Amino acid sequence: MNLGEYKRKLIDTGLFRKVSGKGQYVCKSCPYCGDTKNHFYVLICQEDDSPVLFNCFKCNAKGILNEKFMEYFGIDDIEIPKYKGHRRIRPSDSQSVVMELIDKEHDVDMINNAYAYIHHRVGVVPSFDDLIKFQIIGNPIQYIQNYLGGDLKGTKDRLWFRLNNGTIIGRKMDSDDGFRWKKRTPVNDVTDAGIYIIKKEIDPSQTINVCVCEGVMDAIGLYYHGNINNGVFIACMGRDYMIGIRHVISTGIFGDSVIVRIFKDNDVEFVRINKVYSKLFKKIEIYHNMISKDFGVPESQIEIEKCM
Repeated sequence: MNLGEYKRKLIDTGLFRKVSGKGQYVCKSCPYCGDTKNHFYVLICQEDDSPVLFNCFKCNAKGILNEKFMEYFGIDDIEIPKYKGHRRIRPSDSQSVVMELIDKEHDVDMINNAYAYIHHRVGVVPSFDDLIKFQIIGNPIQYIQNYLGGDLKGTKDRLWFRLNNGTIIGRKMDSDDGFRWKKRTPVNDVTDAGIYIIKKEIDPSQTINVCVCEGVMDAIGLYYHGNINNGVFIACMGRDYMIGIRHVISTGIFGDSVIVRIFKDNDVEFVRINKVYSKLFKKIEIYHNMISKDFGVPESQIEIEKCM
């Protein structure tokens, strides 16, 4: 079965409801945790040869759609194709499909680098649990080989973070020149998209604070120094802050109990808020740092002021 036929047959099962024009679908049930409240999202892009990816926002299971999904729904007439540049997840992998991005026993060097670099940037030595929340890649070479494909040039001497679409972005730890960040996308991904999300549990019964910023270190700085309770931390990897808002809408995080706080860089003069988005939340506010350009700095260099 070729890839195009595979994707068409998946859609024809009727299990998926389309939620965006970019191939994003939601499935009512999650085969991994049994959740039935539309937290299981699937990416089926029919315009390219990218793999079919899934992400459960309830249990955080994620990866390439595999046999466990087929078995759960009793589908026996759809064969999962092999993807060029991607590891096919076999039935024996189904229990480990929740990607363990960092291993405390084997990724000691990367863990120590992460402790040192984050302390250098924001003045806090993170806990190991925080490294997991920050989606740091313990073995980037293995991750690239298993999930992305392509060459391994420029992989070393960087601290790598996973974006929501599987892309990884690496910060050169000993340089502040123009090449300090490097992105690695799947070999078949032509969109080069992806946003950074700190994987932190939230309490839906309380007010949710969605914090949207520009870069990875901004999100980590706000996580430590923003005094933000029950927060969702999103870095848009650029200045289109609406990307973060669209993401939380697509995952069902909106309503009168949700406040969106945009933390803009100081060289961004104006942020245009979509009026339709404004109606979906309790309020949307804009902030900046009065002392530094952004928020990826120690607490002594942060003084947050509301702009709007």
